[in-house]
Amino acid sequence: FAIGFFMQSLLAQLEYYRMAMHRGHMPARRISLFATTVLFSFACWLPAYHNYAMANVGFCIMLYYLLIRKTPATISDISTTFMGIFYSAYLPSYWVRLRGLGMVLPAEVALNKWIVRCLPIWPKNLLPLSHAWT
Repeated sequence: FAIGFFMQSLLAQLEYYRMAMHRGHMPARRISLFATTVLFSFACWLPAYHNYAMANVGFCIMLYYLLIRKTPATISDISTTFMGIFYSAYLPSYWVRLRGLGMVLPAEVALNKWIVRCLPIWPKNLLPLSHAWT
């Protein structure tokens, strides 16, 4: 699941950046592809730090635009880069992170405990099923 979303994200991001480059914008493609890899690896192996990875990715992209790039970046270049990372890397990696939660969500556990505590005569087979939560 994660590898499929990762490959789809890379292709979507490259296509988005190609369309932007035809319009005259110059997004940071290489660092964005690296950021996609970082976001997906954090979503799979370190999900607690996934949001921190996104903040650090943004910081690294701004450092690239300010210090490394030879020509000055325009606002449209920066916004194109961040839109590409957000929509084609961060959101799909967050779906991978949510998929890693498994079948039992914290809300389901809390609801089941509340039902059992408040209604002890409630039949167990009437509790919400785990696959019903999306």
